[in-house]
Amino acid sequence: MKKNAKPYRIINSIELQHLTHQFQEVLLHWNKTHFIEPIELEVSCCSEIYKFNETQLINDRNDSPIALIDQDYLPFLQKSIFGEVSYCLDQVSSEIFIRLLNDFLSMDSLQTTRNSTHYNEWIYPGSASLILTFSHNKGLFHLYLHPNWVLAHLQPQNSPTPLTGLELTLASKKLTLTIEFAAFRLPLGKLLNLQVGNIIKTDHALNKPLLVQYNNQTVCEGEIGRLLQHKSIQLTRS
Repeated sequence: MKKNAKPYRIINSIELQHLTHQFQEVLLHWNKTHFIEPIELEVSCCSEIYKFNETQLINDRNDSPIALIDQDYLPFLQKSIFGEVSYCLDQVSSEIFIRLLNDFLSMDSLQTTRNSTHYNEWIYPGSASLILTFSHNKGLFHLYLHPNWVLAHLQPQNSPTPLTGLELTLASKKLTLTIEFAAFRLPLGKLLNLQVGNIIKTDHALNKPLLVQYNNQTVCEGEIGRLLQHKSIQLTRS
């Protein structure tokens, strides 16, 4: 078993729309109750984290990584909440942001700290990480959701339908089967006396086609049958 296996999930468009709708509902409430400058949101699958070493880490109460945010998110929020940017507003803006983030991610006791995680913990083939881009007409900032958080909030995928045996699948179906037999030789006298509807016994392999030919022209075609419990061929005009 592979050690330190990372969570893997391909997020389809329906799942992405579902999460986006949830986030948009929270953001709509924020815009009505908290922000002077309305914020817009775009959600997409994440393939790259910009300036990873400069981001701040958001942990839960168990110090598990939840998200990363751009370092300059505070000026963006101050412009949205207070209509201006000032260092004296940093602390209160940070506290408001955490409260809003608790609501946004349906969690509590979140905290920001220095990013001590590794890039490949977030971005790798099959990662479920999402990038949330918040923007208004004065700027934007990014929030990167950890794959574990995303997977925990996706609808569980249905187990694949088990395969059914061929016999059961075809039990109620009507199938058309065509069998052809390989060429074989008959004495000329018998061949000339063959008539439509004649039945002959043969040990010819059933999985090889049978065409009765004379002077390189097909005279009859053979159809599989039985006569007195013996394999037989019934000839018909071609």
